[in-house]
Amino acid sequence: MDLQLAFLSKPGGWFSGSKLINILLGLILPAALLGYILFWSTGGLQAVGAVTLRWGDLAGLDLKTGKLNRKMKSAVNREVRIPGFMIPLEDDFEEETSEFLLVPYPMACIHVPAPPANQLVHVVMKDRKKIKLYWYEPIWMTGVLKVQRHQSELAETNYSMVGLRATPYEGDYEY
Repeated sequence: MDLQLAFLSKPGGWFSGSKLINILLGLILPAALLGYILFWSTGGLQAVGAVTLRWGDLAGLDLKTGKLNRKMKSAVNREVRIPGFMIPLEDDFEEETSEFLLVPYPMACIHVPAPPANQLVHVVMKDRKKIKLYWYEPIWMTGVLKVQRHQSELAETNYSMVGLRATPYEGDYEY
């Protein structure tokens, strides 16, 4: 029995039921399957833009075992954005910097003791590009996050980032 779509065609026409099903199965289904595979192989929605992380998320790296929780596993080696404050690591203390610690609150590493290593990010801007130094103002730092230990005079970090851009934080700061 041939299913007919009367509003599209007459019986036996191009859009008769069996021909329409063949079109769907032959063209649309493979395209949908390919799109699904490509979407998930690139990280799904995370490939669309930066993943927003908060400092509580960064604690998903266990300091004793070195293991990451699920959220942090999906964020590592991807573009992320994290709110925080800048502590420059360069000695010149100019108005710009290309290497700094991203910390959860102002002047976090200046006071002893420093926050735990999973609560600090060592940032080096891509191509060592200098950016404006925001001393007491919170920023959104966007870049590619990695699990990589770094020791500086101020603190030890378990995260590093290739910085792409820093933008002022709008509204009330939440970490």
